[in-house]
Amino acid sequence: MSRETAQQALERAFKEQRPVLVGRLARLVGNAATAEDLAQEAFLRASAALGETQIASPKAFFGRTAWNLAIDYLRRERREQAIFAQPSDQATVTSVASAQPSPEAEALNLQVVALLDQALQGVPDRARRVLVLNRIEGWTYPEIAAHLQISSTTIQKDIRLALARCIDTLSEKGLI
Repeated sequence: MSRETAQQALERAFKEQRPVLVGRLARLVGNAATAEDLAQEAFLRASAALGETQIASPKAFFGRTAWNLAIDYLRRERREQAIFAQPSDQATVTSVASAQPSPEAEALNLQVVALLDQALQGVPDRARRVLVLNRIEGWTYPEIAAHLQISSTTIQKDIRLALARCIDTLSEKGLI
């Protein structure tokens, strides 16, 4: 019988222990393919260490090295999940609307505001003021009536006049 070299003894020990080692790692990390990778990495580290030191118990060395690799793997996974956490389903992601309008919508909104401003320039001052107080400032008809000392009927007529002018302007431009 020939004498077995340290590397051959290490390889033999790994082949014998590999199924048990992979099984333990798979239970620990929850993935058989990852467990295989970790066991292989443990062997590579043992082989590298063999050049620097003598390994008295390859079985214990593989076990401890694989355990440490698995713990490092789990810590890295937890850290990555915290950093790159994604919602569990894509429907959630696509259903969340952005608070910012798209550039196209923003440009259209600016165009509409400019057209409405232009349309309101052709409306009598009181009608424009009534529309702004009611539709932009949120004032009620009684509040506007008291402030401007006009009747609710006049307020209705002024709002109708201002809105009709705005609608006509937007219709002419094909925006409604």
